[in-house]
Amino acid sequence: MLNVLQRLLGGDAPPNKVQEVKNELYINLQVLHRDDAMRLYAPGNGSSGDKKSVYEIVLERPHSETINTSYSLYRAGTQPEAEEKFEAFHQRLPELVKMIREMYNINGLQKLCDTLIEHPSWSLAHVVAHFNLVDYVSNPKIVESLDDPDHAELLTPLQVAIKANNMEMVKALSPIAKAEHLDNNSSSVFHYAASTTKEMINLLTAKSTANLNHCNTDGYTPLHLACLADKPDCVKALLLAGADTNKMAKCASNVYNRAATSKPSSAGNVADFLVSNPNKLFTQDMKHGGTPLHWSSSREVLNSLIERGCDVNLVNFNGQTPLHMMVARERLECVVALLAHEADIDVVDNNGNTPLHIAVEKKLVPIVQCLVVFGADINKPTKEGKTPRHMVGKDDSGSKDAMILYILHSIGAKRCTDNGTKCPPGCSAKGTYNGIPPAQPETSEQRDHITQVLERTSRGNQRNSIPSMISNTIRTVREENQAREAREEQKIVDTSQERKGASVMDALLAMFTNSK
Repeated sequence: MLNVLQRLLGGDAPPNKVQEVKNELYINLQVLHRDDAMRLYAPGNGSSGDKKSVYEIVLERPHSETINTSYSLYRAGTQPEAEEKFEAFHQRLPELVKMIREMYNINGLQKLCDTLIEHPSWSLAHVVAHFNLVDYVSNPKIVESLDDPDHAELLTPLQVAIKANNMEMVKALSPIAKAEHLDNNSSSVFHYAASTTKEMINLLTAKSTANLNHCNTDGYTPLHLACLADKPDCVKALLLAGADTNKMAKCASNVYNRAATSKPSSAGNVADFLVSNPNKLFTQDMKHGGTPLHWSSSREVLNSLIERGCDVNLVNFNGQTPLHMMVARERLECVVALLAHEADIDVVDNNGNTPLHIAVEKKLVPIVQCLVVFGADINKPTKEGKTPRHMVGKDDSGSKDAMILYILHSIGAKRCTDNGTKCPPGCSAKGTYNGIPPAQPETSEQRDHITQVLERTSRGNQRNSIPSMISNTIRTVREENQAREAREEQKIVDTSQERKGASVMDALLAMFTNSK
C-alpha cells in the first residue's frame, strides 16, 4: 500500500518537494488552471501506478531558456488540495521568480514554496522581508505593500523582518515603514524584537519608542518577553530605552495584584542608573521576570533603584516579590533594605510560600530572625498546610533547624493542633521540644555594622521609618550595654525555653550571626 501511495504522489519524494521534470510528460494532460507560467494539471488516464495519476502544479522555465524542463512544485491526491496550493502559489510565486532571478532554481523555489504554504496570506513584501532580500526593497511592487499587514496574523513586513532577526532588512525598512502597528495579538515591533538582540532593539528605539510599554493580548510587555526569553542584553536595552519596570505581567497579577495602585516607574532614572552601572544586575534571574529589584545583587543597587521609582512589591512570573528573591539568594542586607522600605512581608508566591517559608526551608537563621523582627506571620501555613514551626519541628539539637525552632517558639509560634496527623516533636500539640537558642553576637564591631546598615537604609526626608526607629533603639540600648559591660566581666545569655521573645535590639543583633 505504501509503495502504491508513493507512486501516486510522484515516487519516493514527498508531495511538496520541488523537482525538475521533462515538459514532454505533460503534453497530453488537461490544464485545470493557468496563470502566467504556472499550470495545474489533472491526472492522466493511466493505471493507478502511473506517476502522473495525481494533480500536479508545474512552473515553466523562462522562455529565454532553451532547456526542455520545468519545475514540479506540488503533487496532490485530490483536486481541492491541489487547488488550495495553486491559490497559495499563483499570485506571488511567478512574480517573485521574475523579480528575484537567483531564486529560480530548485533550492530557491523550495524555500519559496514552503514559505507560501506556511503563510498563504503573505504579500511579496512579506516574503522579501522574511528572506532578507534587501536589494529588492525599492522595487515598486514591494514598496506598495510595505505597510500592509497580512490578513491571518496582521503582521507587517517590518514585523516579519524583526521576527526573523534580519538586521539588514530592518535597517532598510525602518526609514520607510511604519513602526506603530500592532498585530492580531496586539504585539508591537518591540514584542518581536524582545527575543532577538540588543542591536535590534537599539535600532528600533532610535526611531521611535511608541508602544515600548504596551501590553499585548497575553498580558506581556516587550520587557516581560525579553525576560521570558532569557535575553539579559535585550532586557537591559529595553530598560535603557525607557521600559516601565512597574508594569506587572498578566500571569503574575492573579497572585498579588497591585496593578491598580502601582505607579509607572521613572523610566529615565532607571535608564540613567544602568548607564552608570551596566553590570550591577544579576542577569541569571531575569528569566523569571519582575523588576530590576528582583535582579539586584547588593543593598546599594536596591536603594538606588527604589529611589528611582521601582515598586518594592511587584511580583515576577513566579508570583515572587523582590523580598522572596533576596531571601532565596541569601542576601541579608538586601532583605533588610527592602523591609526598611516597607516591602510587604507576607506575600504568598505561586508555590504558596512567603519569604519566611523560604528562609526556614533554606535554614537561613539570620534572615529568619530579620523577618520575625519585621513582623512576618509566623503561623502562616504553606499550600501543604505546613507552618514554619512544623517545617523545623524535628528533634535535632545543634542543627540550624533547632535554632530556628527556638526563635519561632520564643515569640509564640503555635504548635500544630491535635488533628491525628503525625507531627514532629517541635510542633506536635503534645510535644515539649522547643529547639535551642542561637548564639548572639558579642562584639561592638557587629553592633556598629548593624547600626550603619539601618542608618544607610533609612529615608531621611520621610516620616520616621522602621529602620530609623530601630537605629535609635539600637543606639540607646548600645549605650546602656556599654555601661553594663564595663561592670560585668562576662555577659550571661538566658537560654530558658520559656522566654517569650527577645527585644528588638537582641533580635537585630542576632540576625547577623553567621550571616556570611
